[in-house]
Amino acid sequence: MNRNKSMGSTSINNRLLEIRKAKGLTQEEFADRIKISRSMVSSIEEGRREVKDRLISLVCLIFGANEHWIRTGNGAMFDNPKNERLEGLIYNFQNLDANSQNFVLQHLDLLIEYRRKVGQ
Repeated sequence: MNRNKSMGSTSINNRLLEIRKAKGLTQEEFADRIKISRSMVSSIEEGRREVKDRLISLVCLIFGANEHWIRTGNGAMFDNPKNERLEGLIYNFQNLDANSQNFVLQHLDLLIEYRRKVGQ
């Protein structure tokens, strides 16, 4: 009985690894996005750590993963494909300090104004 639980857990762990690889992320990048340590990601992927419901929820929220697929392996890996460029932009923007964020927003406003003037 214990063995079956472990086998199921390992399958979930492997599916989390597949999500990370599908997103093209290192363990460090994956860990940063879901706010856990890189060593925790490693332990999960190697099946040494049980996957908690909270972690599954975070992976679904942040990466658009399909919870049913994570738990069972059935269905599509992702609910809705995300715009990778937009996801990267948001991630990078969130890691800027307030002054840098203001700089980016000011230039974005200028770009939008310019495009309106030239009719694009």
